[in-house]
Amino acid sequence: MTMSIFHHKPNQKKVGFKLSLLLLPVLFSFLFSCRYQVPESSLKAVSQKTKDSVDYLPEHYYTLNSNFEVTSDSLLLQQLPLIDVLPVYKGEKLVVAEFMVQAADTVDSVWVKVARDQETMGWVREGELLKKVGSVEI
Repeated sequence: MTMSIFHHKPNQKKVGFKLSLLLLPVLFSFLFSCRYQVPESSLKAVSQKTKDSVDYLPEHYYTLNSNFEVTSDSLLLQQLPLIDVLPVYKGEKLVVAEFMVQAADTVDSVWVKVARDQETMGWVREGELLKKVGSVEI
């Protein structure tokens, strides 16, 4: 019994075409995924607090619920009406709870409310906060 073996050489044009069909979606995903758009806050379905937070993000690298760790010896948090001061210490974790702009403040118009826990929260000027904390991934 004799076996005949046929060697089939693939058509190079067909292989190139099939390969380009497979790589085309990958190319498009690279081209269109590298685009950053500033979030729009004109949506009517979100709260004003959320809109303020989204508007704030392009100018600052943090927003509501951002996590920080105190890197200096201490950070003093002001409690409204700016009577009491609560210290937080190096290594303690903080979360951004709120922020506000005080246009009349000549030192720093942006104030950030941060919290260590339910009992320890207060306001600090943005400049002081950013000097004394580091970003934390949680």
